[in-house]
Amino acid sequence: MVFLEKIASVYYQYHAAELADVIFVFPNRRAGVFFQHYLKKMVDKPVFAPEAITVDELFSRLSSLQTADKTGLLFRLYSIYCKINDKAESFDHFVYWGEMLINDFDDVDKYLVDAKQLFTNVTELKEIDTLFGYLNENQIEAIRRFWSTFEPMQESSKQKDFRATWEVLYPLYETLRNELLQQNEGYQGMIFRDVAERIKNHESLDIEGKQIVFVGFNALTPAERALFRFFKYRGIADFYWDYDIPELKDRVNRGSDFIQENLLEFPSRYTLESDEPEERKISLAGIPSAVGQAKYVSRLLRDNYSCQDGEQPDDTLMQTVVLLPDENLLLPVVNSLPECVSTVNVTMGYPVAISSAAVFIDQLLLLQRNARVNGDNTLFYYRSVQQILHHPYLLFLMNDTVNELSQQILRYNKVFIDKQDLAENELLDAMFTFCRTPKETMAYLVAVVKLLLQAMQPAEDEPVERQMEQELLFSLYGMLNRAQGLFDQFAVEMTTETFRRLLKQLMDGLILPFEGEPLSGLQIMGLLETRALDFANVIVLSFNEGVFPTKQSALSFIPYHLRRGFGLPTGEHQDAVFAYHFYRLLHRAKTVHLLYDTRSDGMQSGEVSRYLYQLRYHYRLPIREAVASFSVTPRKSARIEVAKEGIIAEKLAKYIMPHEGKALSASSLNTYLECPLHFYFTTIEGLNEEKEVEETIEANTFGLLFHETMQELYKPFVGQMVTATAIDGVLKNVSAIDELIALKYTRLYLQKDTGIVHPEGQHLILATVIRHYVMQLLRHDRAYAPFEYVASEKAFHVSMPLSDGKRKVNLKGFIDRIDRKEGVLRILDYKSGSDQTTFSSIEKLFHTESVSKRSKAVFQVFFYAMAYLLQQNDATVVEPGIVLLSSLFKSDFVTHITRKENRQQKIVSDFATIQEEFASSLTQVLDEIFNPDIPFRQTDDPARCTYCPFTVICRKENEPIDSE
Repeated sequence: MVFLEKIASVYYQYHAAELADVIFVFPNRRAGVFFQHYLKKMVDKPVFAPEAITVDELFSRLSSLQTADKTGLLFRLYSIYCKINDKAESFDHFVYWGEMLINDFDDVDKYLVDAKQLFTNVTELKEIDTLFGYLNENQIEAIRRFWSTFEPMQESSKQKDFRATWEVLYPLYETLRNELLQQNEGYQGMIFRDVAERIKNHESLDIEGKQIVFVGFNALTPAERALFRFFKYRGIADFYWDYDIPELKDRVNRGSDFIQENLLEFPSRYTLESDEPEERKISLAGIPSAVGQAKYVSRLLRDNYSCQDGEQPDDTLMQTVVLLPDENLLLPVVNSLPECVSTVNVTMGYPVAISSAAVFIDQLLLLQRNARVNGDNTLFYYRSVQQILHHPYLLFLMNDTVNELSQQILRYNKVFIDKQDLAENELLDAMFTFCRTPKETMAYLVAVVKLLLQAMQPAEDEPVERQMEQELLFSLYGMLNRAQGLFDQFAVEMTTETFRRLLKQLMDGLILPFEGEPLSGLQIMGLLETRALDFANVIVLSFNEGVFPTKQSALSFIPYHLRRGFGLPTGEHQDAVFAYHFYRLLHRAKTVHLLYDTRSDGMQSGEVSRYLYQLRYHYRLPIREAVASFSVTPRKSARIEVAKEGIIAEKLAKYIMPHEGKALSASSLNTYLECPLHFYFTTIEGLNEEKEVEETIEANTFGLLFHETMQELYKPFVGQMVTATAIDGVLKNVSAIDELIALKYTRLYLQKDTGIVHPEGQHLILATVIRHYVMQLLRHDRAYAPFEYVASEKAFHVSMPLSDGKRKVNLKGFIDRIDRKEGVLRILDYKSGSDQTTFSSIEKLFHTESVSKRSKAVFQVFFYAMAYLLQQNDATVVEPGIVLLSSLFKSDFVTHITRKENRQQKIVSDFATIQEEFASSLTQVLDEIFNPDIPFRQTDDPARCTYCPFTVICRKENEPIDSE
């Protein structure tokens, strides 16, 4: 029998007829449910069931005080603080230590400490013996050790600050208690103390005609001990301790700290059967991942507890507990459970703080944080807007509206969006409202969540997930409503940042309880929920030092030595409690799996819990140990090839004359030379990266603005001679150039068809840079003048025969600029990037082995020159050139293309001299593209994959390609 089953057996044996007159008191509610389950299995005739309650419920029943709202306590405490201290700091600073004070006051009351004496300033050490004579020597020594550091002649500024703060603590404590008592309210410690003081004053407690049985306790507070004594002396109490555990009979074990005292003062009426020792199988697994632990649990359930996917698990799952010291692993564990685990009971509840509802609140707060007011207009930052629009709530409620708004943001490149453009309906109008103060923000959140609740009313046949989202939102709505009431009641001033932290604290404490049958299926618990419960199979996650047991003691204003001196709980007390629960849980288990995270990252050491060493070396228990590892060696990807057959062959045929709908450009051919598969994705299939809003003017937009500005400036000169005087006229009118750049900025970047928006901030800086480039190129043109300006953005569409002589491939493009001087026609290509204006050979322009050996810019302008000659078919001397913006301000700036070969340099002043060689190499590339026997393959150069958007498709991450 397990512990609770033994007690049920004893009381059914001796008190079956009067069970209805017995109240069983447990440390937690779950223990009471399991106790009644065991009792029910023993009953063979109708009886009235006994009452099972928690000790907190018993105190509340015996006290006349109602439990006060914890957040309300913080506001009330600050209000009192302001009345007591004329130089009170702001709520923003107070909120850091206000909650800490409330926890300290709670300890003071539960441990029945004389608050007046605790918070007394000791000015002379001799006062200690007088003030605290009722304490034992060890306690007085602890107090003396603390106050001995405060000698008037040597006090530091921090010590003086401590004394100043210490002086206000008792008035704060006393005033808070009095105000709460006037309203018949109290925090938990006050309720405990109220009952203890009523016992001390011999007041009657309404529990007549009942027997009280306390089950499964260990570390008692003085208030609990007073209550236990009260019922013991009245002869109506019985006590049962789960101390028949070999490891806890070891006085060295911290878990045994409270055993002797409890057994002596509160003995049991009936003797329980001793446990027969059973062999435990304990295993330890180190896993270098938090999620990996969750996956490991799934494997344990399938392999060890007769649980296979597609099968119903046996009853061992009800006897299995998954212990989560770190609640952040709750969702990974639940989501990793095998399909056969159809029933799960989570005593921890679902933390609202990690839900999509909490994410939605965070996004609303971020929206407010990034909003700006421009005159009468409210503007919202596009990233915040997009996050909200793509939240699952809005996608479910108004998917079409959301998609339309998102497309508008992208189409018109809206970095900041006017509220009027988002007010499509009542919910969106409420969401996109700007708040100036925390009070306005609170009202805003309440209004938005209320509208969302109304819109998301689920039907009866809705999936469980939808109903759960409704419950999460409702919990948040209730919390926000309570908080709004406190804001209105106390009118506390705070910054927006403090408001956000306070709201996060409120959400962190919000738990949505899971509903279900607690007596079936897998049990997932925190350590404290296991009190008084026993399981045959125990799986402990995060079995790391610092997590199990936790190394973080509760923050307190009361220094360690004063806590020791007045009998308040310290870190040692926490260690003793943790050790007791751990060894008690392991006592009746048959299999124990301890999982720990082996990673050393930041504050995480990757060290296993100290309890492992105690089990292995002190108690000599056999432990099977394993370390789970994950291979981080890159897997060779299989070569991806796309055959030119079927529908793909049909798509390729559209680039062959007489079809005129499809044509290859210089950039697409450059892509093919870099990676044929990339060419297939972009050119043949038309796949492109998803468009995003440009917060700043990106390189391609920068180049486009320069192109368009130059084209517009030379538009009046097309077909005419351009003189130095004419260019001077353009250079002198700087404001006209700025206005033209603003126009192009409005049309190309902002995507507005009307009006002119002048760039501001960073965009103004970039517009100024464009103007400098424009004017510098005009100065170079002035030096080159006179010349005939032939065309800007000259479109061409030509065909080029393949080597079979039967097919011709359509080619297309736009030539940035064409001008003529002294019988030489220049074809110029503007380049805003870091391109090269030199090449070593035509062969290297078609070189596919390495990115660094190819000049894509030279290839492109040669392609334009060849296309022009194919289209014009005249004897004009064509000189290809590149206007490299990065070289415009250099003294040796030229547009020439230079061939560097065998340490010799030669300017390509007439493309005809290399046209045949270039055309021949290009024909070979085109033959390859349209050869049905050569599939589209990945590049063999991993460097080209670094910034490729299709890497996720290829799964090629800089590893060598498998040649098999």
